[in-house]
Amino acid sequence: MTSMSVPEYIPLQALNSDVFRIIISALSGQDLRSLSLCCKWVRLDCVPFLFRSLTVKLYRPLHRDRFIDSVMWPFIRSLTLVDMCPDAGAPERSEEDLASYRPLRFAEDILTCGVFEPRVLADILTNMSGLGALTLDLPTGGAVPHGLPWKALKVVLSSTCLRELSLTCLRTTLSTPTDWPSELHALATMSLPPLTVLKYSLHPYRQAPRAYSSEMDVMSTLAERLHGSLVALELPLELANLHAMSHVQWPHLRELRLIGEFSPSPPLTLVSVLLNMPQLRALELKLTPLVGSDMPPIWPPDYVSADEGCPSFELETLTISYPHAHDKFFSHLAPTMHNLSLRCWPHYSTYQWRYADRYRWMTEGREWYCSVAMSSSLLRILQACPSSPLQGLEIEYRADDGDVSLLSHIVVAFPALTFLKVYRYREHADVTVPVEAIAQVLSALRLLRTLRLHLDFADTPERTMLSRRTRDLWYDQEELTEFRRGRLTNTARVFARLLAPSVGSIWMLHPADGRSEWAGFQVAPAGTAGTPDAEVKPICEFTSSS
Repeated sequence: MTSMSVPEYIPLQALNSDVFRIIISALSGQDLRSLSLCCKWVRLDCVPFLFRSLTVKLYRPLHRDRFIDSVMWPFIRSLTLVDMCPDAGAPERSEEDLASYRPLRFAEDILTCGVFEPRVLADILTNMSGLGALTLDLPTGGAVPHGLPWKALKVVLSSTCLRELSLTCLRTTLSTPTDWPSELHALATMSLPPLTVLKYSLHPYRQAPRAYSSEMDVMSTLAERLHGSLVALELPLELANLHAMSHVQWPHLRELRLIGEFSPSPPLTLVSVLLNMPQLRALELKLTPLVGSDMPPIWPPDYVSADEGCPSFELETLTISYPHAHDKFFSHLAPTMHNLSLRCWPHYSTYQWRYADRYRWMTEGREWYCSVAMSSSLLRILQACPSSPLQGLEIEYRADDGDVSLLSHIVVAFPALTFLKVYRYREHADVTVPVEAIAQVLSALRLLRTLRLHLDFADTPERTMLSRRTRDLWYDQEELTEFRRGRLTNTARVFARLLAPSVGSIWMLHPADGRSEWAGFQVAPAGTAGTPDAEVKPICEFTSSS
């Protein structure tokens, strides 16, 4: 009998350098930091990966001496600058109140952030030769926006190495120079980096004004000039110049996201823009109509395309709020979709519970309107969509006579679903929810892994506890706990018993103080818990709704 041979020790230094870098690139941030402490030569190889993505919080104006060592600058590929400026306004104070409340430390005026020092920013971006992605993250603050200085934005747009630019939760160019027309003309003629990603994200629930003219000028000019290179574009709808976008081609655009209020009198149909985007693969339209108006179809029945061929949209991901039952857009989709979301924005449950959660202030001062699609209307939309290898589906509707037909069509048309999220609202006269009937229909989804449900139970708790401090009504926590442990747990058990064995988790939505929450339940297949039926156990009772 031969003895087992002892593996030969091979030093780490003998590993091929390219293979070693591949291994390093796959490590998490924490593992990478731990490995870098091993020895000097390992750290030298880790440095380019340690500093490839960097986030810097700015409490004071940018200064080279307070920034990361310039030796590391060539390694940085992605940089995020987070504005922590003390001049940002408090939510409860107006512009006049703030001016008298405290003096400005760094900003020249209350609308403009002072930490983005243009000259230092230009020095940093010029010497970060490998920088490809830049994110400027400014808080929305409160009633008074805190915006990016125009000079700082010009510096950013002069950085020729940039390929991705994200402006997150900020208001830019609020305080414009006196010669703004000439500055805008310079923007229209200056050399811009060939950006492939442009994202401008404002807080969706921001108060009026929803857009500033200077913002519209800048975003319209950038979108029009970069249409030939952009691969991904995200804009607030209020800042999207749809007329200009419909008159240019977008040959490389694969992702388009528009979020915001939809005007009662839209200047043109959205399909006239989308038809200029032949490579579009992800479309997200989270739009909210105003009171007295309905969301118009993307492709109206009477719209005639200039292209006789009417090519199909080869989308892989599609999100549409308040879908229109007579929208021709759905019949022009190719069978390529992997994820589909037909929902309200915000969710109707948000409106139901707005006096009980963090969205209470959301609709104050606005005239947003939430018209939930009936199940029969949603059925018509899904019937117009081609059968596709859909893996994720989100639907939001009010039940009518087409309730069972809608769910039955889903399991037949999209048998490959692994994720399903359903917001189902009762008719106002209904007090019961056919839990077993719904579970029985969905049991035909043999590949389903995750199910999220909001079934609008009539006995959902309401706010009854009066806060002595704020005089607001809050939920009785014992009542909420009983609702989760009783109604929601029993409902999850019914679904676990009837659904396919592939289902691993079931989540139920419920209200809570400050937010809506998903109560999660892990499914234990029949027999594993010593019972003939599948059983559930809580996963997490404090997962926020999205």
